[in-house]
Amino acid sequence: MNNQIAELRSLADELIKASDTSPPTSQVLQTQSNALRRMRQLLIESNDQTHTKDAFRHVRGFDTLLITLRSLSGFYKPAELSTTDRIDFFEVIKATLDVLSDALNEHAGNRRFFAKRVEDGGWSALEQALGSTGIFGGQSQSKRDDAGQEQLFGTLFAFALGEEAMTRIFRDVEKKLDEARANHEAAPPADGDSQTVEIAVSSPRSVYSDTDIDIEPLRSQVRGIFSGNETLQNPDIIPTIFHFWRGLSCEDVPGTHSKALSVSVLLAMLEITTISTYNKAALHVTGVLSSVLPLLFENRCAPVEAGLLQELADDLVQYGINKLDDAYYLFRRAASSKKAAEFLLRGMRSSRDPPFIQFDLSLHGFSAIELPDIGRPFPPVSPGGGYTFAAWIRVDKFDQDCHTTLFGAYDDTQTCFLMAYLERDTRCFILQTYMGHSTGVVPSVRFKKAPRFESNRWYHIAIVHRRAKAIAMGTAKASLFVDGEFTETMKAHYP
Repeated sequence: MNNQIAELRSLADELIKASDTSPPTSQVLQTQSNALRRMRQLLIESNDQTHTKDAFRHVRGFDTLLITLRSLSGFYKPAELSTTDRIDFFEVIKATLDVLSDALNEHAGNRRFFAKRVEDGGWSALEQALGSTGIFGGQSQSKRDDAGQEQLFGTLFAFALGEEAMTRIFRDVEKKLDEARANHEAAPPADGDSQTVEIAVSSPRSVYSDTDIDIEPLRSQVRGIFSGNETLQNPDIIPTIFHFWRGLSCEDVPGTHSKALSVSVLLAMLEITTISTYNKAALHVTGVLSSVLPLLFENRCAPVEAGLLQELADDLVQYGINKLDDAYYLFRRAASSKKAAEFLLRGMRSSRDPPFIQFDLSLHGFSAIELPDIGRPFPPVSPGGGYTFAAWIRVDKFDQDCHTTLFGAYDDTQTCFLMAYLERDTRCFILQTYMGHSTGVVPSVRFKKAPRFESNRWYHIAIVHRRAKAIAMGTAKASLFVDGEFTETMKAHYP
């Protein structure tokens, strides 16, 4: 481990020394790439990754990455770069982001440190360093360089998702759009007098009208790169992607940027939100909705981008508004704008779900909250007493191979336990109590009069379990309530 720390420090010194050369030569760029790849190898292959990531922080690894990126400031001039220099330039950016991703991955301390302590905000410093390279300095360039911007956005999405395949997501999007335009121009209008193209998107909420763009080929290309299992590993880069995207929107001089790339970036963001609740929530927490709202309601974008922003905002507002100032802004706009008023109404309707914790088994194969105790003996032992378990639940997708456990409690020896779950096949509510009986039989109670629980719907459930009033009289009983309505009472062993 000491050798690894020493090598990390040596590599950091090598990168800082290489960054002193301005502008960097081809040899310097290759030196930086090699040092970054070796640094990443140490982070990945270490037997104690937590210790190695701590060491990376202590040798000022995060500052070194920013210094490396800033050494590329103003370097990207496509008309002057050779093919080799261009390749080396993007390799340094990609290698830097790869190291950053591995240093942050599953290390909460490093994430906090980078976000708060590195230059008073590592993510904003990273955005500034990337922007200084010149890729988005289109005004000073003699011609558009869509390929460079496509490559950078692909690299940023690969960093956001931790997926190498994403680097090619925007490759040749302008070419695909040109082909779609050519096909449209060759086809006569269906009614003989209209030149407007209406493009129905996957969501039934919107239909876009535009005279010069068909987004379906772009949507197909973007969607084809996704497997459907991607998880936002570094969601904090999304605001940076969005800020760079604004340079492609219609706020700038028409014709200076790629329309196809502008649309494709928004399509990729939407695709991420549709994959999982986890992704949507992670994207919401970044606060990107605050940047979307002004663009949406102040007519700063063309109809196609505005329609996609509308979809994105509708998805994110389901989890509420990030800032109180955003709520003020939205209500003020709603007083004078029908579009804002309709959005506010949709948001209020869609955000009525209860606050929730998502148990996503797809990430690690299991998901649970475990408590060593609940602060007092469970369950109450006084005659006639009892307990109630109540919760809001919604199952996104039932597992076909096992029961859906809602609650469980057991003693230190694990010979006595209580379990509440939805049965695998019938989806009936089951209450099971085992007292360590010598017969080995595990008594369970099936509430047959309760509704069959369906996916993608919120239910409020409450199980009220009462102890018998006296040991020699009667038996314990459990009652189930669903959405506040009594279903039935069953005899059930008291734990």
